[in-house]
This record gives sequence, structure tokens and C-alpha cells, in this order.
Amino acid sequence: MKLPRILFAGSGSGVGKTVITTGIMAALKARGLAVQGYKVGPDYIDPGYHREATSNPSRNLDSYLMKPQTIREIFLRNSIGKDISIIEGVRGLFEGVSIQDEVGSTSHIAKILEAPVILIVNARSITKSAAAIVEGFRSFDRDVRIKGVILNNIAGEGHKRKAVSAVENFCGVEVLGAIPRDERMKMRDRHLGLIPMVESRIRLDGVRSVIEESVELDRIVRIAEDAPPVEVDDPVIFLRQKEVDDTVFRVGVAYDDAFNFYYEDSLDLLRINRCEPIFFSPLNDQEPPELDGLYLGGGYPEVFAERLASNERMLKAIKKLLDDGIPTIAECGGLIYLGERLCGSKGVGFLPIESKMGRRYVKLTEAETIRESVILGRGERVRGHEFHYTVIENPPADLRFAYRMLRGDGIDGEHDGILQERVLASYMHLHFASKPEMVLRFRKEMRRFRRR
Repeated sequence: MKLPRILFAGSGSGVGKTVITTGIMAALKARGLAVQGYKVGPDYIDPGYHREATSNPSRNLDSYLMKPQTIREIFLRNSIGKDISIIEGVRGLFEGVSIQDEVGSTSHIAKILEAPVILIVNARSITKSAAAIVEGFRSFDRDVRIKGVILNNIAGEGHKRKAVSAVENFCGVEVLGAIPRDERMKMRDRHLGLIPMVESRIRLDGVRSVIEESVELDRIVRIAEDAPPVEVDDPVIFLRQKEVDDTVFRVGVAYDDAFNFYYEDSLDLLRINRCEPIFFSPLNDQEPPELDGLYLGGGYPEVFAERLASNERMLKAIKKLLDDGIPTIAECGGLIYLGERLCGSKGVGFLPIESKMGRRYVKLTEAETIRESVILGRGERVRGHEFHYTVIENPPADLRFAYRMLRGDGIDGEHDGILQERVLASYMHLHFASKPEMVLRFRKEMRRFRRR
């Protein structure tokens, strides 16, 4: 099946991948194309910008968390029926978990999906050196098909002429765009990266205008259309499992400016298996709706700690649900929200922990389950990631943990996943497509809770 697709990769972090890729998505949508966005790696923020640009939920593709067949299944189920799929890379093109292989890298996704690559290079203050960068990337792995280059941070026409000429003459790779230094290309950020779209609510008109003026969009579409056909397989993960009956369970999903870090495909797997996400706001609502389970994801509760603390009716209502034994998954922001103190402000008070701001911590993780929880049995392996600036201050020695960390620090440097009642609260974020049986176990826990 022909599925036009193209991957935008960076020569490194900070070269402008997100703003450029998002702008291209917006420009193509403005032309009337149905655009599907993807993000390589375990990222929650960039997909929000993709969604704003395309009006379609963006999906994550990660070869550390997922098997190649899972990546292809996610791609197929979301790209069929779209005019073009645009994939934004992570970090540099070849950065992965290890320098010994390509797992977790943008280049690995390009190979799995046979996607042509456009390399984005920060050309600030360089001309001929840009050609050296491009040639190095082009020759490093010939199985990665670099079909074009976009140069960012161009100072003016003279700079553009020299840099474009150098890349095309010395590398034989066409330059598809030269992005000027322009205030319209700037986006607001904070300690975990760009401010999430759900909070910033910025308009992309300025970014789109710069892209339309600076990038050869017709050529990008033709390169995407030249991608080889994709073999279509029957779904294995994204289908209702045979154990699932018609009973629908209601999963309360915290979603607002403070909590918005969720994988779209994880929410889809809940829906497919008759676990309906019911969104509510710990910031703005007075109490959760009637629920069978809770899913408190990550986000920026530390930024909104005082507002969360002031919503006392919500704090009390959530604590009562937890005391009653409602099955709960709390990740990162959800973890610290359930503590007694949230970065100096009042928390829900269910977990005997206090959080404070610390250093930046970002890591792909792996853990072994040492106790069963609402989503996993004992003796299993699970992969995820940590992404936070908070720490748990002096965690009590008698905490019961679900995970022994094989990679990553978790809560105390060795363990993660606090277990209390039917709550699993961890710094580690999980993608349900990496281990779909997590959804089935959570569903069983919700059935028990409803029957209590």
C-alpha cells in the first residue's frame, strides 16, 4: 500500500526540529492535505503541537519501548486514509540507547518504516561547515536515506547563498529550505521543554507563514510520495482482546494544565478494551465523576501546586476514592500529587511522601516487578522512561515498591512504584502498547472494585 511519509531528523538537539516540523504540518494542512503526525521517542509535549497543526492526534514511535511490528501497527492504523505522514525525530539522527546499536534512535524508526529523511541543520554562523555536517550524516549509514536538507538560522541572502551552494555542491543533496532568524519561529518553554499546547494555546500562524516562505513544500510532498509501499498486516495489539466482554468501565483521567502527559495510543488501548477514559480537571473541577479507576498522568503539578492545594474539595474526594480502594495508576506528576506535600504545598495526603524541586532527570528505564500491582504481576520486565525535576525527599524506609530498577533511578535510586491499597505510583511513565496485558489486568481490578 502506498502511504506517503517523510521523517524530519536533526543533526542534534536544539536545531529547531519541533518548530520546523510543526510548521510544515500546518502549512500542508492549510493546503487541504490530511496530515498525520508522529514523534520519535517518549515525548508528550511535541505531539501536542503536532495535534494543533494537523487536527489529528500525534503518535509516539519508540523502538526502545516497542517491537518493530508494534511500531508498524501504530503507523498503519493511523496513516491509512491520510494524505501524508510526517515524523519528527528525537535528538540527533543516530542517538539511541547505546552507541553499540540503533535501538531508540530516529534512524531505527526510519529503517523500520522505510521513510525518507530530511536532515535539519543549525546553520548559524557556518556555510561550508554545513556541508561537512551533511556529508558526515549522509555517509555514516547508507541504509538511512537522506533525501534533503533544511538549514535553520540563516542570517540573510548572502549566508543563504553560500550555505546552500556548499551543501548541494559538496554533498549532492538538495536543500529544501533555508529558515531565516525570525521572531515568529520562537516558542515559549520551561524546565521540561516547550510549554504544552494544552496550556500555552499559542497560534501557529506565524510559524506556518515562515515555513511557506522558506521551504519547498511541493518537493517535500513528492519525496514523501516516492516512499516505497508498505505491507499491510492484520492488527495484533490494537484490537479488542478475547477476554474482554461488553462491560464498560469508567477510567478517570486527570487532564488540564497541570496533568496532560499521556500517550494517545495508551488511551486508545483503554477504549478498545472497553475502558472509557473520562477526563476531569484536578485544577478546576470540584470532584471527580463516578469512576471505576483512576489514571493520574504526568505534567506540571509543581507549577500549579498552590492552585491544586486550594481545591480542597478535589483533594478530599480523590483521597476518599483511594482510601476506598479504587484501582489507580499515578505517573510522575500523579505520584507527587498524591503525597502529603507537593513542592511546599498541600497534596492529596494519601502517600506518606513529600516532593521538592531538584535537578533535571531524563532517562529511558527498565524494571523488574518484585510485587504485583494493578497492572503487572510479579517477576515481569517492563520498560518506560523518567522525565522530571522533582525528587521525593527522604522517602520512608517502609515504603512498599512494585519495581526494582534495572535502568533508571526511580524514587529512591533502586526502586519505583509505591504500592498502597490499590494504587501504583511511580516516576516511571509506561506506554501500554509496550505491554498490552497491563490494560487487561487494570480492567480486572476495576471489575473487582465495582463489585465490592
